[in-house]
Amino acid sequence: MLSLNSAGFDRDVSRRPTGNSFNRMKSYDETTVTFLHAERQVAAHPGDTLLDVALDNGIDLPHECGGNCSCTTCHVVILAGSANLSPIEEPEAYRLQFATDNVAGSRLACQALIKPGSITVEIRRG
Repeated sequence: MLSLNSAGFDRDVSRRPTGNSFNRMKSYDETTVTFLHAERQVAAHPGDTLLDVALDNGIDLPHECGGNCSCTTCHVVILAGSANLSPIEEPEAYRLQFATDNVAGSRLACQALIKPGSITVEIRRG
């Protein structure tokens, strides 16, 4: 569907983004993320990071570097559903070696991209 904007140019209004608070255009195949410390299960869009999901849902998750993989304050442990996240890449693996309480299942929430499925997360407080 085309309409004219204020400048008189055609625009496709049928592709207006809807969804989460950032109005990203994403697939609506949702997944769920359970944040144990907050005792909350929330819906999320595949392609978002765990940090995006936490912040979009008012869940306190420290992120001093702003989600740029230059600190470890968004350190989380994946207790279930690790296959429903992107693989760890070199920058994240390098940074995780400096994380307090680094264990099997440790991820940086700013780097872990969500895939469809269920994920259970424990936020580590440094």
